[in-house]
Amino acid sequence: MPNGVSFNINIASQKDKVKPKPQSPTYFKNFSNFSDLQNFLIFKLQPFYLHFYNPKFGDYLTFKAPKRGTGEYFKFYVEKRFKKLSKKVDNLLRVEKRGDNWGFTNSIFLTYTFECDVLKSWELVKRFSGYFDKVKKRLERRGYKILLGLRVVEAQQSGRAHLHCLIVLNHFFTYRVDLSKGRGFVKKQSQFEEFVKIFDLGMGFIDIQPIYSHSQALNYLGKYILKGSQGVEDLLGVEEERLSESDIKRLLGLYYLLMFRLRQFSIFGVLRKLDKGKDNNNSDKWVRIRGLLLGYWLGYLKGLGLGDFAGLGIISIRGSPFLGVKIIF
Repeated sequence: MPNGVSFNINIASQKDKVKPKPQSPTYFKNFSNFSDLQNFLIFKLQPFYLHFYNPKFGDYLTFKAPKRGTGEYFKFYVEKRFKKLSKKVDNLLRVEKRGDNWGFTNSIFLTYTFECDVLKSWELVKRFSGYFDKVKKRLERRGYKILLGLRVVEAQQSGRAHLHCLIVLNHFFTYRVDLSKGRGFVKKQSQFEEFVKIFDLGMGFIDIQPIYSHSQALNYLGKYILKGSQGVEDLLGVEEERLSESDIKRLLGLYYLLMFRLRQFSIFGVLRKLDKGKDNNNSDKWVRIRGLLLGYWLGYLKGLGLGDFAGLGIISIRGSPFLGVKIIF
């Protein structure tokens, strides 16, 4: 009994599953040819550099900031954050098995598939937090709170945005699982219908699955965060005919994420805070180098042969042009 529903019908049973009509792949229709997309991404993925000065110590700091979508960014930012997120989900997730194929859980997977054109789907993602406030209010009226939520966006092969959500709640509900399909279902029909009313946003197709094991949740995170956010450098320069469906989705996803200035995944809920980012403009009295001083500092780096150190694995160059620098790999 697949646990999916369509927003434009009245829900009566979990037996009904209405999928969106398949569309012909649009691939890279916004570009005159495939090389245009490659050139766009090559340009967008070039790293940029941040230059700071600490007046108290007379110290300079030049920081290499890799762009999202590159393998370097994935290594230094995504993987580290993923480990913290996985640990937090693992700690908050509660699954109590009461039989061979049923038990209690406090977490669900949601998949939103938008039934609109490509650009409209990404506009919906852009404003999705505002729409999802309705869901939070509906949950609160029924005594639920979202302890931790994760929203991951990816591109379908058609180019449309596709949202995956993992939500950890403060209350249990019963689930059953079909191990042959590797899929969970809300055990009680009344509970399922309640979830439909809560999560229905009238945007397309939604799929609701209970989480029935810790490994299932962590595999979900790995699939949609790790695989989806790995660098695409290895795909640039490859002929379009040699790309797999997964490759096409990664390239399209990165293109639309950049165009709409969206994050690939975001965290919400009352226990969402994982860590505190460092603000280089304010922490430890660091200030941004500008004007002639910045020009002098860049000239000094070029004199060392480090005017463009992209690809050298250098994280930062710290020190003073007068006293020498320390290169950090």
